[in-house]
Amino acid sequence: MATERQIQETVASFLSGMFFYVNSGKTPQVMRVMTAELQATAHLVLDGGLSERELVDSLLRPIEAKMIARFGSSESSKLFDKLAEVFKGLIKAGEVHSLALE
Repeated sequence: MATERQIQETVASFLSGMFFYVNSGKTPQVMRVMTAELQATAHLVLDGGLSERELVDSLLRPIEAKMIARFGSSESSKLFDKLAEVFKGLIKAGEVHSLALE
């Protein structure tokens, strides 16, 4: 189980990549960088052994809430979908056996 500090740093890492994307003009190049950063952080999360519930409750919900507070519902929804897509891609690639991100 991750410590509270590790979880906070992971949330900050995900948010940093997404904030950079929005603040940098949303170009295809910046989208590739953001996706790579999200994938790298997602690998660390999945390798850290968080349970499905811990992942959703400790990471995904706080990330979603902070994104909504910063960007509003519409923009946050698009960014959160990208984050979910990254996790689903890792799961589909066999990196994780099961995880409910629907």
